[in-house]
Amino acid sequence: MNTQRYQVLLKLKECLEAGRPAFLVTVLETWGASPRPAGSILVFDPSANKVYGSVSGGCVEEELLRDLYAGTTFSNAHDAPILTRFGRDLSGLSLPCGAEIELMIEEFSCSESKHETRGITHVKELVRAIDEGREVWRSVHFDSSLVGFETRSGNEKSYSVVNRLADKVKLRYDRPDRLLLIGLSDVSLALLPLAESIGYEVQICDPRHEHVARQTSAQDISVVSNVLPDDLVYASYMDENCAIVALAHDPRVDDLAVYAGLQGQAHFVGAMGSQRNALLRQNRLQALGLSSDLRQRLHAPVGVQIGSRTPSEIAISIVAQLVQVRSQRVKMPLQVNSVATYA
Repeated sequence: MNTQRYQVLLKLKECLEAGRPAFLVTVLETWGASPRPAGSILVFDPSANKVYGSVSGGCVEEELLRDLYAGTTFSNAHDAPILTRFGRDLSGLSLPCGAEIELMIEEFSCSESKHETRGITHVKELVRAIDEGREVWRSVHFDSSLVGFETRSGNEKSYSVVNRLADKVKLRYDRPDRLLLIGLSDVSLALLPLAESIGYEVQICDPRHEHVARQTSAQDISVVSNVLPDDLVYASYMDENCAIVALAHDPRVDDLAVYAGLQGQAHFVGAMGSQRNALLRQNRLQALGLSSDLRQRLHAPVGVQIGSRTPSEIAISIVAQLVQVRSQRVKMPLQVNSVATYA
């Protein structure tokens, strides 16, 4: 979800830079089988009548956007946020799924003033902090216009997106999840669009120049071939927002990248192959000095067991496992490094 939220945030920045005030709507809490999880966001640009992102499967947006488009929700961008609920037995729209959701609505102005609580400067600073790799918690007070930042840049991560308190809410934004695919193959080509569809920024690395040159089906795909996969992992894929999947099916290409990935904080490291190949890989990793605890982090054979055979089916099984692992991330308490508040 990180990538999708980040992209919607960029749309908010784009609207404000173009001189168009916009609304940011955030899902604060859900009950039941809600269409979108807490932390999901939507940006509405009333001047262009455009919507980016989603807070439901469409059952809420129509009524919500009608009110926002009519301009009756806010008098100006200095107001406190509006909290509203939709769901069964509530005053809002009844959801077909029977779930309930609570939304927070904020209006952003195009003001460049640093003292503007919801102006373009606020959004630019938020995006800049994310781009720099910092984890950002955006604090919004319910009964005032007070808005602020809390940032962290260490290896420890907190995976809850929404931290609801009595008088305010803290919303986490951080770098989009990134996926490194080792080896250019039919499986990696099938996996690329699927992984992007669930929010990963995907990169393929294969140092086998002749092999890459022969792959006519990958002519429009960008492949990193001027660096060894393990060097790329050490340089760019050691933090918790990263996932690594070895698909070259060649130990000379896969093993050192897997070895590197298991020593970092990547939330997923997987390798394609049979059960026999997985056992042989474990032996090779042990010979390289990798501890048993780190070796146990490896998902191999990668993918959920759905009887997959074709490259597309294998790619589907890998994406399913990525979704499964991401959903099980452990929540950690918030530890603040620095705070910037705007009143």
